[in-house]
Amino acid sequence: KDPEPLDDGITYTVIVRAMAESESLDKNGNSYLQAKYEIVEPEDWAGRTINDNYIGIPNNVTPDMTRGERRQAEERGIRLARCSACFNVVSDEDGLDPENFIGKIGTVTIRNEKYEGRNVPRIQDYLV
Repeated sequence: KDPEPLDDGITYTVIVRAMAESESLDKNGNSYLQAKYEIVEPEDWAGRTINDNYIGIPNNVTPDMTRGERRQAEERGIRLARCSACFNVVSDEDGLDPENFIGKIGTVTIRNEKYEGRNVPRIQDYLV
């Protein structure tokens, strides 16, 4: 039996339980992060988990890129930037360390999706 779908009309306070770079690249050869969150509030949903299986890692912008390639690289980083701001994780000269997200608390919205016939909650947006 499927767990009850989460209420997609409210916000959730979550704690980051796992965040790591995927071991494989996406179909376009790009790197991405995968995350697992646990709901802290509202209490009715506390303990449930929500995954975000695809947080794109932007490619470096280089001088020889076309305008379109540059835009694509910049837009690819929007979700990661919102996630970083939500959990107050800043990058250093080496970039972002996924380990720095673990244990951080932030607020998100969710959407319920069907995956292989089951209801699965996913992150809709990271609130800043």
